Amino acid sequence: MPTNLISSLIVVALSVASHADSFSSEGELTLEGRGFLPDVSSVDNFNVSLAGRLKATYKNKPWRANFSLFGRADARDDERSAMFVEEAWVQYKKKKLRIVAGYDTRNWSALEVFHPVDVINARFLDGDIQYPEKIGELMVSARLKFGEGSIEAMAMPVFTEPIFPSQRSRFRFAPPGVGLPEAWHTDMDGKRTDSNFLPQWAVRLQYRFSDLELSAHVLHQLDRQSPFLTPDVVNGVATARLLYAPVMQFGGTAQLVKGGFIFKAEGAYRKLTEPQSLTILPAVDYGLVAGGAEYGISHESGASSTLLFEMQWLLDAKVEEVPFLAFSRHALLGWRADFSDEAGTTLLFSVISNVTDPQQLLLGGELGRRLGNDWKLTAGFRLIHLPADDPDNRVGADWLSGANQAYAKMTRYF
Repeated sequence: MPTNLISSLIVVALSVASHADSFSSEGELTLEGRGFLPDVSSVDNFNVSLAGRLKATYKNKPWRANFSLFGRADARDDERSAMFVEEAWVQYKKKKLRIVAGYDTRNWSALEVFHPVDVINARFLDGDIQYPEKIGELMVSARLKFGEGSIEAMAMPVFTEPIFPSQRSRFRFAPPGVGLPEAWHTDMDGKRTDSNFLPQWAVRLQYRFSDLELSAHVLHQLDRQSPFLTPDVVNGVATARLLYAPVMQFGGTAQLVKGGFIFKAEGAYRKLTEPQSLTILPAVDYGLVAGGAEYGISHESGASSTLLFEMQWLLDAKVEEVPFLAFSRHALLGWRADFSDEAGTTLLFSVISNVTDPQQLLLGGELGRRLGNDWKLTAGFRLIHLPADDPDNRVGADWLSGANQAYAKMTRYF
């Protein structure tokens, strides 16, 4: 559905609902600036953008409607400007049954950074590199509660592509100044198609045993995490296109609270369907497991801090067989502080390293602070050192190496 049509429907819905006592809305506008060092020719080494998010909720039991629209306009790179729906759904909830229809974003992950199971939504890949914005997925879902658990089935009839960085972005997945050709995709049998209407589905089971929370799922959708590369000729030049094909994913999560510790784990096994089109690399089934722990510390001043450790590991495949996987054998160490002062000051430092190649590093730090009741300032940095095994044949995240970034955001809430 075109974005302008979606926006018009939302505006109409908000206008009607605004007369009801059960309507609420909120939003934010953020002025963003980011700069990269060292400079690279043919790309933008500095960006200024305005991002906004509008949220609205209407409640009238047993009905509820949620809307969330996100947009970003970049002053230097028009191709980085985008607007998309995060949520636009209607819910019917009666006792233990919950039915939702519309665009929705889901978070299945238990961990902070590594997310093997969280694949439902496509992402906008030229925002926050560590926490990219999710694009709403059109779905119909039904969840039934029982005891301390629930089971949910969902149908996702439309394939949604990620929004990739432009050829001028430092976060691009191609050489400087080279854009990615339009991606192709297959149907659920692996045959190339131009139709985005496809029978994708998922089933998820959740249950809680005292301090232990468990989930398990099976999912069948077009795979956006590990697309194939298929050869093609564009304007007389040989190139490669991304080709999205089906994947059957089996996975689950676990979270255990013990004292000041929170132990977390998640994993997924992914069975890819071999496309009927020619591909540069064959289909390789693989597993991803991740685990970690958080330890919370309370300080006499009233502040609190959290120590973070996480690790993700690729199973049943070689790293070069899954070229678009950013974290294959990586570990995270982090420290997060909440000063509990009037300004709500927070501080975060993290380091991500490849366990088998420690020279691959992502270092980051971020400071957040409220300015009054309606404003917030966020500033941070990210150092990215991901040297490619073969500098003349870079793939995927290899192109991000050297995109060292400093950024600042000023947000107004309303």
